[in-house]
Amino acid sequence: MIHGHIEFHNISHTSVAEGCPGLSLHRIPDAVRAGLNEAAQGVGLCPSHAEIRFVTSAPTSRLTLYSGGHHEYAFVYCGDYLVGEHCIEPHQSLTIELTMPKGLADLDPAVFQRFPVHLWRVRLSGTNRIHFVSLDTAGHEVRPPLPNETPSRRWVAYGSSITQGFSASRLANPWTQLAATHLRCDLLNLGFGGCCHAEPAFADYLAERTDWNLCTLELGINLCDKPITLEEFRTRVAYLLDRLHATHPDATLVVITPFLNRQHLGAPRSRKDLHQLEDFAKILRAEVAARANRPHLRLLEGTAILDRADGLSADLCHPSDYGHALMASHFTKLFNS
Repeated sequence: MIHGHIEFHNISHTSVAEGCPGLSLHRIPDAVRAGLNEAAQGVGLCPSHAEIRFVTSAPTSRLTLYSGGHHEYAFVYCGDYLVGEHCIEPHQSLTIELTMPKGLADLDPAVFQRFPVHLWRVRLSGTNRIHFVSLDTAGHEVRPPLPNETPSRRWVAYGSSITQGFSASRLANPWTQLAATHLRCDLLNLGFGGCCHAEPAFADYLAERTDWNLCTLELGINLCDKPITLEEFRTRVAYLLDRLHATHPDATLVVITPFLNRQHLGAPRSRKDLHQLEDFAKILRAEVAARANRPHLRLLEGTAILDRADGLSADLCHPSDYGHALMASHFTKLFNS
């Protein structure tokens, strides 16, 4: 999304909230949210891993953001290089002064891995609502990045809170972001913590987007405690795979079975759980196998991406920081194999 000569990466929709300054940044449009479960309708408003991107000739710029709910964090990068981290207090505005460190300014412009050093990237934690208020460049030119200033491989990651990255102590470092760096991808994070239900409305939305050529689908864990039949899950998976293939026949689609979890470790299952993770894993394997003639469709086992119990946090579900690092490394190796 381009607004005011600025790119809002991983943002598809903005709104004005009464009593709050600026524009609230949302990952998915309202029309799509309306077709999702109630929890996902709220999570879709969170700009998780969204980035405010621009290039300017101004020696110093001032970016003002507002938090509509939680303590939020903004991670400032010059290209690939982390410059600083800033906390936005709940229901407060914060103005961040952006001045490129001298050491970076002296770098050869050709020396970069994914992004050129002159590209400002402000990544948002996005656990609740974040508003863009203003960018002041003191009259200097500002523009969005050019196509050759961002990676050509665009990865859209759909999944649970583990894909969204909420168990990482710093939302700059979930496994998806780390793996995107390894693979030199531009990440579009569409993780939906606790509410990734693979609804047809979301399948249609992903299919209609034209800004990705790699898609990962981490499915199952958020439906363990929901009254959905296994046949309905199979129907949703089949629709999702067929819809994406029909619109993106040359894109790489990677289905990921549930990651290592308390169920795999023999820990007692919650009373509210209706299905075992293996029930969903079997369906995912079968649906991918039934489409073996599609060369760009792959299946990766979640227990191979996260293969160690000591990579989990104490809830025996979400990965620790160590676990996120392991997952990024293992995913990269499996993807490249």
